[in-house]
Amino acid sequence: MKRQTLFLIINALVMIVISVILNLVVLPLVPQDPEDKLFGDILILSDQEIIEEIPEEGNFRIVHSKMNALDTNDNIIGVVYQAIARNGYTYDPEDAYGVIDLYVGIKNDKVYVEINDLRQTSTYVGGIQTYIYDVFDGIPWTEVEAAEVRNVGDLEAGATASASTATVKELILKVVNLHYEVVDEVDPYEAMFEESLGYAYSEEDSAFVPSSELIVSKAIAYDDDDNVIGAIYKLVGSGVYNSDSSSSGSLALYVALSEDGTVLGYMMPKDEYNHTLQTNHYLKNEAFLDSIVGDMINALDGNTDIISGATNTFNLISDLLDALMAEVTS
Repeated sequence: MKRQTLFLIINALVMIVISVILNLVVLPLVPQDPEDKLFGDILILSDQEIIEEIPEEGNFRIVHSKMNALDTNDNIIGVVYQAIARNGYTYDPEDAYGVIDLYVGIKNDKVYVEINDLRQTSTYVGGIQTYIYDVFDGIPWTEVEAAEVRNVGDLEAGATASASTATVKELILKVVNLHYEVVDEVDPYEAMFEESLGYAYSEEDSAFVPSSELIVSKAIAYDDDDNVIGAIYKLVGSGVYNSDSSSSGSLALYVALSEDGTVLGYMMPKDEYNHTLQTNHYLKNEAFLDSIVGDMINALDGNTDIISGATNTFNLISDLLDALMAEVTS
């Protein structure tokens, strides 16, 4: 056998041995899965506790589960939560929903985040990833609430993409508040009721069965003496919002009604508003909703002249209000 041939054979055998060592010894010690990258260590996630089931349909923001993070010696080194959001910012036009699926790890009072699944508007995915790893890589849990919500869109072109980063922050804040048992004392429903009504609290009506898929839930509102002063309905629907009907998305509308069916107030949260958030469009629809406060739900007389240029979203809002009217007058 020629010396050159023998040298090639020996080299090949050395490469094979090195490859085997890498696969059997080195690679198993290198963090590869998303959860392993949280703390820079190979993790075993155990003792899963389901906190909230994943809804089959519709948009949501939930903390789905909690798990202990064990190292390779079975020592608990932290806690990992899976937090998931579904919205209207689809990666592919054929997707039913956009998805943000995160592993949120807490170790030594610091928060770490890894992406399990991220399917948002394709143009902005890279910016959203950068935002997550820039802002939430070992941030103290007490600083999460004050963390920035970054616009990762093309500022020169006037495009904005802060809704997805706001959702990321909301998911992480939900985890932090749950883990550290932080109670949010601000009741968002209170703003829908005049002070004279004495709104004190609300409770979900567990027996409520909506007559339309556009109606998600109903809560009963009470004063300090436990008297019923009204009800709060959450309405969610999807529809096109561009003039050429090329894009569609969902929005949520909360409407407070008195016992006799008078519209007491409303909320149209921007973080659940997956239509065009151009200021003039949103404000026009908001102005219309302002104009129906005080009307009876079965005899709305709002100012429809002000919604010029934002009619697609207005049509969806009208459908939601029609569903609510049918619900309370049936």
